[in-house]
Amino acid sequence: MKASALIRFASDSIATVVVFGLLYLISYLLKLLSILPPTRQTTILSIIISLPVSIIAVLYISPVYRKYLLYSAFLIFTIETLLQLSAFLGILPGVSFFNSIPYGRVYWTKEGFSNSRMNRYGWHYPTPELNPESEKIVIIGDSFIQANQVSPQDNIGMKCQQLLNEIAPTAQRKEVLSIGINGCGPAQYLEILKHADKHFGIDQAVIFIFVGNDFRNVCYELYSDQSPESYFYYEFDENDRFVLHPQSGSGYEKFNNKMNENYNLSSYILVKSLYSNIMIPQVIRSIVSSWQVMKRQKRTRRMLAKNPEQNRIPYLGKENFIFRTSISQDAKTAFKITSEILKTCQDYAAGKQIELLLATIPVFPSEFYQDRDPDRSDWNLRFDEFDFLLPEKLLTEFAATNGIDFLGMGRYLQEHAYSPDDIMQLYFLEGRGHWSERGHEVFSRAVCERLAERDGG
Repeated sequence: MKASALIRFASDSIATVVVFGLLYLISYLLKLLSILPPTRQTTILSIIISLPVSIIAVLYISPVYRKYLLYSAFLIFTIETLLQLSAFLGILPGVSFFNSIPYGRVYWTKEGFSNSRMNRYGWHYPTPELNPESEKIVIIGDSFIQANQVSPQDNIGMKCQQLLNEIAPTAQRKEVLSIGINGCGPAQYLEILKHADKHFGIDQAVIFIFVGNDFRNVCYELYSDQSPESYFYYEFDENDRFVLHPQSGSGYEKFNNKMNENYNLSSYILVKSLYSNIMIPQVIRSIVSSWQVMKRQKRTRRMLAKNPEQNRIPYLGKENFIFRTSISQDAKTAFKITSEILKTCQDYAAGKQIELLLATIPVFPSEFYQDRDPDRSDWNLRFDEFDFLLPEKLLTEFAATNGIDFLGMGRYLQEHAYSPDDIMQLYFLEGRGHWSERGHEVFSRAVCERLAERDGG
């Protein structure tokens, strides 16, 4: 009797877990499809509802259906085991996902390859030593610095740390932190700078501006696919005062809360970390994401079919306004907001005695590789009414005016005689994606040369 009761309890427990998992998976899918809001409150509510429903369903389900639930449990376990084994061996095709939480799983095949985990703080980077006697340098940026496409050991920060300590092996040891957050822009870089200083006591900071979309990301009117409640923006009010967008208070608070939660490692974050390492929901998320990308590409193809003239515009997208030589009002507004944010970064750094370096990540459209001699190094980035070095030129003038140390990587690559073929090797997707391992190496060398020069090395 006791044995049968124990078996019944075990089967009921497994059935409850299966039903709970299926209900939670449905809510997860609804959030991915934006039918439910992807908030912490929705996640907690899903758990609160799914758990009692699962228990009640199992208590009142017939033995026949309970048997099918046990079969389902075995099937789910088998699928999960096969996915985990495939991911461990690095042979899971067409799947890309990451989770920006402590120890969150990363598996990336879209560009390059990465099969790793985020560090203790939720960055795609080795967990820093934080030696109190070392000089700390933070590199700040977006998905280029997050670098899901390469191993954490190949990140620009690790390359810089190795080079800087090789350049001056007898000097104070340098420790480089690399904090990149996918989808961020200059407004978020300022908060990352404050966060890094508050928690890690940094001595130097390098902020990378990606000219491809960072100017769009600062302005709600240009980046309307992210609402001011979920993202956050700055603007100039009617009195020309630089202020947070009136609807961005919640987005600002959410961004900072997430960084602090990752740092404090709450129980909620630990549960999310565990969940991020279960492959089935991650694979589903990757499939949904790919489907959404295909839908956007289909819309773009339809737009081009209706307006073939758009085909001649390099770097087609909402970002191309910043490259037009006839500077539009949108470009002026975006540059004005970006400049004000960067000045705020400089003021904050100066007040905290942090040495700041501003650097760019240039864009090379496909036309650059098609129209230029692949071996020549005397190239430019002018295409009809577009100049892809224009944002860097504007930032160079801005930095000189405001006394900010600046490294324009477009000009750096020109001065160091990189040919189109050389440059293509720095980026994935035939020169149009994120940095390759070679890209991290070259950009880290440029940063280290500037830092060493500034330090008198």
